[in-house]
Amino acid sequence: VLLKRTTSSDQARRLYACVLPDTFIAEHGPVLIENHVQVLKPAAAQPQVPLETVTAFLNSCVANELFRCVSGSANVSVEELLALPLPDPQDLNAITKMVSQAAGRSEIERACYQFYALPVETTHATAEQKD
Repeated sequence: VLLKRTTSSDQARRLYACVLPDTFIAEHGPVLIENHVQVLKPAAAQPQVPLETVTAFLNSCVANELFRCVSGSANVSVEELLALPLPDPQDLNAITKMVSQAAGRSEIERACYQFYALPVETTHATAEQKD
């Protein structure tokens, strides 16, 4: 998973993530990642949560709001990412299913808010679409 490392606190979102597929590396060879991008690698060869699911969660409005609670700088640091209260891997199975079925962003957003028993904030979702 690639994650943008520097963002301004006045941006609608602080977390921007995407998957760098193994197929891309297999086809094009090694890649060079510049220093404004964090590379998140699974700790295990067979991670409990698919990278696409991790990316969907990190790109959610609720993850953005949680990150704003632990981050006071423009840098998206590893320490701040580790401080995020993440859902249980078993709970993320619902997101995995949604991602595999190409669910819409609003459906994934609702599920992410439910992990924390929070009401869905449509104002954040609307602001995020402009960013």
